[in-house]
Amino acid sequence: MEVHRTDEERLESLKNWWSEHGRALIGGVVVGLAGIGGWTFWQDYEQGRAEAASVLFQAVSEAAAAGDHAAVREAGSALLSDHAGHGYAAAASLLLARSEILEGRADAARARLRWVVDHAEVPELREVARLRLAEAAWAGGARDEAMALLDEAPDGPFAAARDELRGDLHHARGDPDKAREAWERSAAGYSGSPESRRRVTLKLNDLGHLNTAP
Repeated sequence: MEVHRTDEERLESLKNWWSEHGRALIGGVVVGLAGIGGWTFWQDYEQGRAEAASVLFQAVSEAAAAGDHAAVREAGSALLSDHAGHGYAAAASLLLARSEILEGRADAARARLRWVVDHAEVPELREVARLRLAEAAWAGGARDEAMALLDEAPDGPFAAARDELRGDLHHARGDPDKAREAWERSAAGYSGSPESRRRVTLKLNDLGHLNTAP
């Protein structure tokens, strides 16, 4: 079984991931982090500005759900232009990046994701963006950049996903030993996600047959 892919296939995989999971993940993060310190939608701004940002974010979310990329860009650009310092801006930027990926605008998506990494106050949003940015970098052939992004990330809830991608990158570089180490950590970290653990286990099982860079 061939578990490693060309850059074009990686980009298509990234598109599929965003199409299937991006909106649900971002929505879950936005809802779930309402009480976390730093997520201060209603403290940082006057009520009127907060409400305006909320209305724009709702427009971005609805457009993303409908697959209306033009509307995502219009509402998202307005939110970032008028409320770039607001917490909604980072979540909107993730939805904008998703839209850019689905339209095949990988460079634009990477710029959106980098903005989230650099500006989001909520750590979970930063790490979602960093992981997707690393995948987008690899899909664009920038393997060193992808590895650097993974290496600079802190430990946390996305460690297993980072180790999986780190293993993919080591394997692509022709280093099966480091790939095995990363995938073993990833499999252990995916203990609560059987499907992801199964995927990494397949890579580990197949490693003996795929020990050269594609």
